[in-house]
Amino acid sequence: RVMLCNISLFKLSNRFIQELHVDAVTLIEVIEHIEKKSISTLSRLIFQRVRPRLVVITTPNASFKLDKKTLTSFGHTFEWSERECDVWGTQVSKKYGYTFTRSLIKNKLFVRGSHLCVFKLKEK
Repeated sequence: RVMLCNISLFKLSNRFIQELHVDAVTLIEVIEHIEKKSISTLSRLIFQRVRPRLVVITTPNASFKLDKKTLTSFGHTFEWSERECDVWGTQVSKKYGYTFTRSLIKNKLFVRGSHLCVFKLKEK
């Protein structure tokens, strides 16, 4: 069963989150629109409070930009290089008990590529 939600995790009550029983969370080209200072809060909400078995996140790869100082799209507050994405993913996975892998999505129609970050909850 798939339930598509357009809700703000920042406003969810503890009781509602506990009753969600979420198997997977996806953030497809979303995280780069969140203020960088709020990423740790978002990480805690997803990985600690919601605690799905699978989290899939895609975000633009800053290394594919021709102009490193300009963000790829309007509304992006940041973009990660491979190293920055790996550091964040590794920290999150260790802190919350997930495995982390990152691969590259490259589209031939566009110059830029995206990171594909996959987090899997470690079995106890």
